[in-house]
Amino acid sequence: MSSASARLIVAASEASADLLYATRFFVPDEIIWFEHGGKSHAVFSPLEIDRARREAAVDVCLAQDDLIKRLRGAKSRKIISTTELLLGVLRERKIRRVEVPASFPLALARFLEKSGIRLKVAEPFFPEREIKTREEILKIQGAQRQAEAGLGRGLEVLRKSTRGKGDRLRWLGRDLTSEVLRAEIDAAVDTVGGAARSY
Repeated sequence: MSSASARLIVAASEASADLLYATRFFVPDEIIWFEHGGKSHAVFSPLEIDRARREAAVDVCLAQDDLIKRLRGAKSRKIISTTELLLGVLRERKIRRVEVPASFPLALARFLEKSGIRLKVAEPFFPEREIKTREEILKIQGAQRQAEAGLGRGLEVLRKSTRGKGDRLRWLGRDLTSEVLRAEIDAAVDTVGGAARSY
């Protein structure tokens, strides 16, 4: 890859398996990740930068606030959007071509192309992801056990429920709501070492 090229992902690792693979860092907010000059870089918000520096598998963790100040000028209060920030980061490094995953946001791709950045879609983005390591296999097995524990608890609660007035389900003397059922499932997942998340 030439010095004018980079590999680029803009996503939240909560939703992007490629980004989670690249960073080994779970984050619910969109971040900019790129590989350039033999090193991986990622731009993190003020809320995530300290944790990222400790935990993310990234060579260079960049603070979003510092980049914005540099791009707009230290005294300016101009708001910088994610697209402007990304373009600024690429131009600072003289990157003119990027390779992106198929899931790359279309509006952002069009913006970059209009700004003179050439894009190439690579699918799969990380071919090595297709063959799982022993560690990844163990994690998949663990996640499967956690999901089974949660599902098992949910089914158990439903089996022990009865029909009440107005066809409402009753469990342990109270109405069985979706929130109560979800809490029981989450607790079961937590008990076997999982971290249940509600969507």
